[in-house]
Amino acid sequence: MKENTATFKFPLGIEAWSNLSGFRGIVISRSENLNQCNRYYIAPKVDKDGKLPDGYYFDENEIETERIHTPTFIEFKHPLGVEAESNITGMRGIIIACSIHINGCFQYFIKPRVDRDGKLPDGSWLNENEVVIIKSEQINRGKKTTGGFPSRIL
Repeated sequence: MKENTATFKFPLGIEAWSNLSGFRGIVISRSENLNQCNRYYIAPKVDKDGKLPDGYYFDENEIETERIHTPTFIEFKHPLGVEAESNITGMRGIIIACSIHINGCFQYFIKPRVDRDGKLPDGSWLNENEVVIIKSEQINRGKKTTGGFPSRIL
């Protein structure tokens, strides 16, 4: 298997829920992260008032579905842990996550380094065609961990 290949336990477009919170919806995105924790974005269905509530990312090990699924292998163009830049904004940082969405869009989360004032700027999701690799040497990925609490951004 190639280095840029991620293995996902659940397919896109299925109904799933968190076994911790009970949050339920449709898996519309999945991401592999530098800490080797797969996360899935679950979007709830429209509520009775016709409004779409916020969705959240959940760790793979806290998601349940109605049945067992065959793992999916996705090859990403860029590896995790390399320095990259946006060819539109010029923002630079380390690729810490890669994601595929239900519409087929591949994205990469770029986390900038600490600035001169010691502040850590916000990172950003970039479309695959916007990412340019600056340094191909990967940083150490470390041990596989869980990603923590549900979040809306990563």
